[in-house]
Amino acid sequence: MPAPRPATAKKGDFGNATRAKKRLVTARQPLTRERISLAALELIERGGLDAFSTRRLGAALGCEAMALYNHFPSKDAVLDAVVGRMMDKLVIPPRHANGWVERARAFARSYRGLSRLHPKAFPLLATRRFNTPSTLRLLDGIFAAFAEDGIAGRDAAYVFRTLSNFCGGTALDELAGLRQAAEAAPDWTTLGLPHLASAAPWLSPPNFDDAFEVGLDVLLGGLSRRIVPGAV
Repeated sequence: MPAPRPATAKKGDFGNATRAKKRLVTARQPLTRERISLAALELIERGGLDAFSTRRLGAALGCEAMALYNHFPSKDAVLDAVVGRMMDKLVIPPRHANGWVERARAFARSYRGLSRLHPKAFPLLATRRFNTPSTLRLLDGIFAAFAEDGIAGRDAAYVFRTLSNFCGGTALDELAGLRQAAEAAPDWTTLGLPHLASAAPWLSPPNFDDAFEVGLDVLLGGLSRRIVPGAV
């Protein structure tokens, strides 16, 4: 009788073994707040905010979801840490020779840039308060920069709130436009909307940068007429 032939590994077996090995290596790495927040950000960028859960985060980290609560008291606290991780990428611009307006312009551009780095996690910046140590330090640094340029108290708060609302709202609108860009554009004229048809090309992604800069010019111009550095 011929000897039995050894079992032949199937192609899918190698993929399963690789994934199992990766999970084992991941599980052996100690959990830290930094590792958890990074994994949460990566998970959100892959699947979106609606699909995010501590159960899926635990699976990505090779642990039970309950293990996360040794480092964060709640899912909300994890999301706050994700916000902090994104905001850590912002750099407060140095003082500008042309004054606070150009410094604010540079910061506004960098804030909007976060929406391109983290398009699926960016909505968190519009829906959550900055309340982690790192984000509070960043806010303090922003107001310190305003103070260097002679803007403090009420005026600094108004400039910050106006700029952040403009940048956040614009970025969210742009992200929605980018998601829709892959779809076939309607023929607005055929639908009986000729005025929308004439404006539509300027509302599309190729013109996002120009529209942002126009809006920023108008906003900073208005603020500079109302805000006088050094005024009490």
